Amino acid sequence: MLTQDDQVVMRLAWWEKAATRHRDVRVPLEAVRRVTVEPEWWRALRGVHERGLCIPGALSLGIRCHQAGKDFAAVRRDRQVVCVELRPSAPFRLLAVSARDGNEAEETAEHIARAAPKTDTSVSWRQPVPVPDESEYAAALEYDHRRSHAWHRMRSTLDRLRVRAWSGLRQAAQRPHLAKNSPR
Repeated sequence: MLTQDDQVVMRLAWWEKAATRHRDVRVPLEAVRRVTVEPEWWRALRGVHERGLCIPGALSLGIRCHQAGKDFAAVRRDRQVVCVELRPSAPFRLLAVSARDGNEAEETAEHIARAAPKTDTSVSWRQPVPVPDESEYAAALEYDHRRSHAWHRMRSTLDRLRVRAWSGLRQAAQRPHLAKNSPR
């Protein structure tokens, strides 16, 4: 991860680009909210893996989704992680990239924090992902329930039609003399 002009750039190797189906990640420096170093690699991961390559317990490369938005992670086991929290105007909420060693992680974090114009330094740790309000959660569950119910209704209707069609074909096969195109 480096700064180039007025952007934070996360450069990906060719195989990482192929695995994530994404180019180098570029974010404006104005969108940087906070830069921290996470000593435990797995703590940088939030949400569920959406696209890219994920080997549980070893590697997470690509886009991860959670209730606050999307994160882009290039994280390997047993390495410190540079976490760049971003403002809502950015395409991602967090960029997380593993460093080769602890010194490189600290240097990268300090460099990005100095280059970003409006970095929040009030706390030295990442902020938790906001939890959705109970009413929003209940509404989402109700929507999922209605959608699921409609799906099951449609599925049972299709199953009934399929049974009728098969039974009609069976009856026609059992009585070929009743078929329209049969020779007499």
